[in-house]
Amino acid sequence: MIEISFKAKKLYPPCDAKFFQRLLDKSATYLGLKKTIGLSINLVGPKKMADLNAKRGKKGPTDVLSFPLNAKTPTDDIMELGDIFLCPKIILKNAVRDQLSFEDMISQMSIHGLLHLLSYDHERSAKEYKSMMNLQDKIVRHNKSLANKR
Repeated sequence: MIEISFKAKKLYPPCDAKFFQRLLDKSATYLGLKKTIGLSINLVGPKKMADLNAKRGKKGPTDVLSFPLNAKTPTDDIMELGDIFLCPKIILKNAVRDQLSFEDMISQMSIHGLLHLLSYDHERSAKEYKSMMNLQDKIVRHNKSLANKR
Protein backbone atom coordinates (compact mmCIF):
# COMPACT_ATOMS: atom_id res chain seq x y z
CA MET A 1 0.00 0.00 0.00
CA ILE A 2 1.18 3.49 -0.79
CA GLU A 3 0.15 6.67 0.98
CA ILE A 4 0.37 9.57 -1.44
CA SER A 5 0.54 13.29 -0.92
CA PHE A 6 -0.66 14.88 -4.17
CA LYS A 7 0.04 18.47 -5.21
CA ALA A 8 -0.96 20.17 -8.45
CA LYS A 9 -1.85 23.75 -9.34
CA LYS A 10 -3.62 22.48 -12.45
CA LEU A 11 -5.25 19.08 -12.92
CA TYR A 12 -4.71 17.03 -16.03
CA PRO A 13 -7.67 14.63 -16.25
CA PRO A 14 -7.78 11.76 -15.58
CA CYS A 15 -4.59 12.25 -13.56
CA ASP A 16 -5.84 13.17 -10.12
CA ALA A 17 -4.88 11.84 -6.69
CA LYS A 18 -7.05 8.71 -7.14
CA PHE A 19 -5.40 7.96 -10.48
CA PHE A 20 -1.91 8.03 -8.95
CA GLN A 21 -3.07 6.09 -5.89
CA ARG A 22 -4.43 3.23 -8.02
CA LEU A 23 -1.43 3.24 -10.36
CA LEU A 24 1.20 3.17 -7.64
CA ASP A 25 -0.70 0.73 -5.41
CA LYS A 26 -0.80 -1.74 -8.32
CA SER A 27 2.87 -1.09 -9.01
CA ALA A 28 3.82 -1.68 -5.35
CA THR A 29 1.85 -4.94 -5.35
CA TYR A 30 3.63 -6.07 -8.51
CA LEU A 31 6.98 -5.27 -6.88
CA GLY A 32 6.01 -7.29 -3.81
CA LEU A 33 6.34 -4.36 -1.42
CA LYS A 34 4.97 -5.47 1.94
CA LYS A 35 5.45 -2.31 3.99
CA THR A 36 3.26 0.75 3.60
CA ILE A 37 5.29 3.43 1.87
CA GLY A 38 4.73 7.16 1.58
CA LEU A 39 5.66 9.52 -1.21
CA SER A 40 4.55 12.75 -2.79
CA ILE A 41 3.45 13.32 -6.38
CA ASN A 42 3.87 16.88 -7.60
CA LEU A 43 2.64 18.13 -10.99
CA VAL A 44 4.69 21.16 -11.97
CA GLY A 45 5.26 23.41 -14.95
CA PRO A 46 8.37 23.52 -17.15
CA LYS A 47 9.95 26.46 -15.26
CA LYS A 48 9.74 24.69 -11.89
CA MET A 49 11.01 21.48 -13.47
CA ALA A 50 13.95 23.32 -15.05
CA ASP A 51 14.78 24.83 -11.63
CA LEU A 52 14.71 21.40 -10.01
CA ASN A 53 16.79 19.90 -12.81
CA ALA A 54 19.35 22.69 -12.41
CA LYS A 55 19.89 21.54 -8.81
CA ARG A 56 21.08 18.27 -10.34
CA GLY A 57 23.47 20.15 -12.62
CA LYS A 58 21.34 19.59 -15.71
CA LYS A 59 19.85 22.14 -18.08
CA GLY A 60 16.20 22.63 -18.96
CA PRO A 61 12.97 20.92 -17.95
CA THR A 62 12.48 17.17 -18.04
CA ASP A 63 9.49 14.85 -17.76
CA VAL A 64 10.10 13.28 -14.32
CA LEU A 65 12.45 13.79 -11.40
CA SER A 66 12.63 11.86 -8.16
CA PHE A 67 14.15 13.05 -4.94
CA PRO A 68 14.58 10.21 -2.45
CA LEU A 69 14.70 10.91 1.24
CA ASN A 70 18.11 10.24 2.69
CA ALA A 71 16.72 8.48 5.75
CA LYS A 72 14.88 5.29 4.85
CA THR A 73 13.80 4.61 8.41
CA PRO A 74 10.14 3.81 8.94
CA THR A 75 8.01 6.11 11.04
CA ASP A 76 4.60 5.07 12.27
CA ASP A 77 4.80 1.90 10.18
CA ILE A 78 5.21 3.95 6.98
CA MET A 79 8.46 4.09 5.08
CA GLU A 80 8.70 7.53 3.49
CA LEU A 81 10.47 7.29 0.14
CA GLY A 82 10.57 10.86 -1.16
CA ASP A 83 9.13 13.06 -3.88
CA ILE A 84 8.24 12.53 -7.53
CA PHE A 85 7.92 15.63 -9.73
CA LEU A 86 6.12 15.27 -13.04
CA CYS A 87 5.90 17.92 -15.75
CA PRO A 88 2.66 17.28 -17.68
CA LYS A 89 3.60 19.67 -20.53
CA ILE A 90 6.84 17.78 -21.23
CA ILE A 91 5.09 14.43 -20.73
CA LEU A 92 2.41 15.41 -23.27
CA LYS A 93 5.08 16.46 -25.78
CA ASN A 94 6.86 13.11 -25.30
CA ALA A 95 3.56 11.21 -25.57
CA VAL A 96 2.88 12.82 -28.95
CA ARG A 97 6.44 12.05 -30.07
CA ASP A 98 6.13 8.39 -28.98
CA GLN A 99 2.53 8.06 -30.23
CA LEU A 100 1.19 7.21 -26.76
CA SER A 101 -1.75 8.61 -24.87
CA PHE A 102 -1.04 11.20 -22.19
CA GLU A 103 -2.40 8.77 -19.58
CA ASP A 104 -0.04 5.99 -20.73
CA MET A 105 2.97 8.29 -20.74
CA ILE A 106 2.30 9.84 -17.33
CA SER A 107 1.73 6.34 -15.93
CA GLN A 108 5.07 5.24 -17.34
CA MET A 109 6.86 8.28 -15.92
CA SER A 110 5.22 7.82 -12.50
CA ILE A 111 6.42 4.23 -12.37
CA HIS A 112 9.85 5.43 -13.49
CA GLY A 113 9.89 7.89 -10.60
CA LEU A 114 8.81 5.21 -8.12
CA LEU A 115 11.63 2.94 -9.25
CA HIS A 116 14.13 5.74 -8.69
CA LEU A 117 12.79 6.22 -5.15
CA LEU A 118 13.34 2.49 -4.63
CA SER A 119 17.04 2.98 -5.56
CA TYR A 120 16.93 1.88 -9.20
CA ASP A 121 19.21 4.08 -11.31
CA HIS A 122 19.49 3.84 -15.07
CA GLU A 123 22.36 6.34 -15.20
CA ARG A 124 24.96 4.20 -13.38
CA SER A 125 25.58 1.62 -16.09
CA ALA A 126 24.18 0.09 -19.26
CA LYS A 127 23.32 -3.07 -17.30
CA GLU A 128 21.33 -1.10 -14.71
CA TYR A 129 19.66 0.90 -17.49
CA LYS A 130 18.45 -2.29 -19.14
CA SER A 131 17.34 -3.81 -15.83
CA MET A 132 15.37 -0.73 -14.77
CA MET A 133 13.72 -0.21 -18.16
CA ASN A 134 12.74 -3.90 -18.38
CA LEU A 135 11.18 -3.76 -14.92
CA GLN A 136 9.41 -0.49 -15.76
CA ASP A 137 7.97 -2.05 -18.93
CA LYS A 138 6.79 -5.15 -17.01
CA ILE A 139 5.01 -2.99 -14.42
CA VAL A 140 3.39 -0.86 -17.14
CA ARG A 141 2.14 -4.01 -18.92
CA HIS A 142 0.92 -5.48 -15.61
CA ASN A 143 -1.05 -2.32 -14.78
CA LYS A 144 -2.54 -2.18 -18.28
CA SER A 145 -3.63 -5.80 -18.09
CA LEU A 146 -5.38 -5.10 -14.78
CA ALA A 147 -7.06 -2.01 -16.25
CA ASN A 148 -8.31 -4.04 -19.21
CA LYS A 149 -9.96 -6.52 -16.84
CA ARG A 150 -12.22 -3.83 -15.33
